[in-house]
Amino acid sequence: MQRALGALLFGLMLFLSVGMISIAGAAVREGVLDPGIPASARQVRHGRIAMAIAIGVVLGSLALGNWWWNAEAPELVHKMLYQPM
Repeated sequence: MQRALGALLFGLMLFLSVGMISIAGAAVREGVLDPGIPASARQVRHGRIAMAIAIGVVLGSLALGNWWWNAEAPELVHKMLYQPM
């Protein structure tokens, strides 16, 4: 993979990961609020707990995806790579 493409994909992965984590926190923190009412300290704490759990889920998903990719890549090279006759 070219270095520029790898950097672009890495940046997009970071953007999506941070987005998922912040969405989880906002959903828990502000999901039950009426419009215009600020979040209480309890709701902020619950939002941060949800974000911590989301960080674990995102990092676990990325680690498992990396493990799976590294396990499958050597086999696919021999099956899918074009080899002239």
